[in-house]
Amino acid sequence: MFLGSLSDRLEQEHFLPKRPNHALINEYKGEEGISGHKDGPVYFPRVIILSIGGSTSMTFRDRLRESTMLQSLIIKPRSLLVFTKDAYDKFFHEIPLQLHDKVESHCVNASPTDIGMTYPRTTRISITMRVVPCIKIP
Repeated sequence: MFLGSLSDRLEQEHFLPKRPNHALINEYKGEEGISGHKDGPVYFPRVIILSIGGSTSMTFRDRLRESTMLQSLIIKPRSLLVFTKDAYDKFFHEIPLQLHDKVESHCVNASPTDIGMTYPRTTRISITMRVVPCIKIP
């Protein structure tokens, strides 16, 4: 019921071109993250992530093994993250393995009062919603 209501709302609010038909639910405990990657061409090039529970940070890089990040985001509890265009196609994104997330000046969604804040990692649930184009077999 919850995913159905969420899917309807994402379509009604035009976050996606049609109702999402793919949902991925992950649980991240404490310092857990996800290694750098790009989402594949199988999906419509926009991803919606609803984050429930703890906060985390996401970094974007030009190259997978590059030590310098281009940008970062702080993903706070109950936030909705939408990324598309270069963030989807061009850059690798990851959630680093760490116990705390410190908000620094390269964090693009930080408010002035967030800069310098440190958020401890706790269990977080990530619900990723996408559109997978349907392919008809002749």
